[in-house]
Amino acid sequence: MIRERGPKGTPVMVKPEPSSRHPLIVFLLLLCALAGSGPLLGATPAPGSLNAIAPANCVKVWAFFLTAGALLFLVGIASQPRHLVSGVLMERVAAFMLAGAGIIYGTAVLGAAGPSALLPAGLVITLGVACLYRWYTLGRQIRAAKRSM
Repeated sequence: MIRERGPKGTPVMVKPEPSSRHPLIVFLLLLCALAGSGPLLGATPAPGSLNAIAPANCVKVWAFFLTAGALLFLVGIASQPRHLVSGVLMERVAAFMLAGAGIIYGTAVLGAAGPSALLPAGLVITLGVACLYRWYTLGRQIRAAKRSM
């Protein structure tokens, strides 16, 4: 944890671990935004995919959370050098959005396709769990910063 100091040296906020700004994380978030933008823009789903058999409204909701969560995450990360508190809060909300999108979609893929979809569903669920962990750790850091004030 990196502490940012306010007036008279008082702690203001604990900066999140720098791994959130790692190039691989940024790449993954851009990939999520791109993957979600297709269904949002009306792209035709591949035959036999979950997007093809799921209700269109459900696919749109999932795509919205995937795209908006990834973009909000990137904005939160980018704004942290100047606006630490709002950037961390944006990152936390976005992590929760991506966690929900990943876990729900991955579970739906596994339920629809069965064991043959274990690898793709597992990847998406793991992304959701990783985002859920990031949401939790950011919350823990925020609570620690409040206690130290």
